[in-house]
Amino acid sequence: MKKVLFIVHSYTRLGGVENVTRILLKYLSTRYELGVVTSEREEQLPNVSLHYYWMPRADDFNHPENLDFLEKTIREGQYGVIMDQGCISLVYRRFRIDEPYRFAEVLHACPKWLYISRLHSSKPVKGSDWKCWLRYMSARYIPFYCRFWANNLRREQLKHSAAFVVLSEAFRKEIIASFPSDIRDGVLHVIPNPLEYNPLRSRRKKIVLYSGRLSHIDKRLDRLLRIWKIVENSHPDWKLQFKGDGPEKKHLENLAFHLKLKNVAFLAPENIDSLYADASISCLTSSYEGLSMSIIEAQQAGVVPMAFNINGCMSSLIGDNEFGLLIKPFKEKVYAQALGRLMDDKIRRDRIADDAMRHARLYSIDRIGPMWVELIEKL
Repeated sequence: MKKVLFIVHSYTRLGGVENVTRILLKYLSTRYELGVVTSEREEQLPNVSLHYYWMPRADDFNHPENLDFLEKTIREGQYGVIMDQGCISLVYRRFRIDEPYRFAEVLHACPKWLYISRLHSSKPVKGSDWKCWLRYMSARYIPFYCRFWANNLRREQLKHSAAFVVLSEAFRKEIIASFPSDIRDGVLHVIPNPLEYNPLRSRRKKIVLYSGRLSHIDKRLDRLLRIWKIVENSHPDWKLQFKGDGPEKKHLENLAFHLKLKNVAFLAPENIDSLYADASISCLTSSYEGLSMSIIEAQQAGVVPMAFNINGCMSSLIGDNEFGLLIKPFKEKVYAQALGRLMDDKIRRDRIADDAMRHARLYSIDRIGPMWVELIEKL
């Protein structure tokens, strides 16, 4: 039986990558011996037969102590396949190509995110490694270095990976266009995020929902608050709810207060089983997304998703406004007008929601899981 190790920042936190990892591990647990290594120590672990490991440091994923720990875990555990769930671990540098270890990089974001995230990296906390400070200062004062660094690292990943997995055909084309001479035959694969069946169907109350991480660079939820400012007076019986947590929460609460918004609530994160229980519309106003799990989860629950048409993934998820609404980036007034019309038209909402539920079946783990099994067997 093959042994597969998953590298992920967290396993139990509520989030897109974490949820995808849990779904995939549950599916694969009857076929392989699985391990999970995280940078956060988990207190309550799901009841799945796995080997759990925690890295010694949480401040820098690629700190030498963490790389030493990962190398030891892989070698002593004899893990033949290592799945990096978007953590960009550099542990593959510790292994020769001719050794019996196969590394798979899974790109859970859009291809540009490696550059964007480094460009807008947060100031390191006191006591961080000097390399963290060097990366932060170079991003702040030498921005072109971020693109140079991101492109070089991506080339290195493509060179050392036995498999490089993207979430959509649009992302595959983008990678090929950016690195036409760096991709070996059989390395690049397209496997969408899987969705576990959830019998929940929304009661479709007059609620507009955002669910997910409250962050600024990618999610840009300040846009959603300004959009709500435009529609709320003409829809006094509707509510806007934010379900999630993150570094932007306090700023968003202050912005809602400054805009004098009504019927806006910031609620604690919820388990997926109840997250979409009452909403009619789910709104994203992101600048950057991968294959958004919040859109697929909303569709499965019969909630109509809305988003800016920022990449090919959005088009594949929502179609030509068949399974939700796509808005030209980043026209807030146009978004508000479309949202207002949707709030006014229950018949249209119900029609789109019903079509979206059928579309979400394309991402069922029963359909996506065999793609992972086929890939692992080839590695």
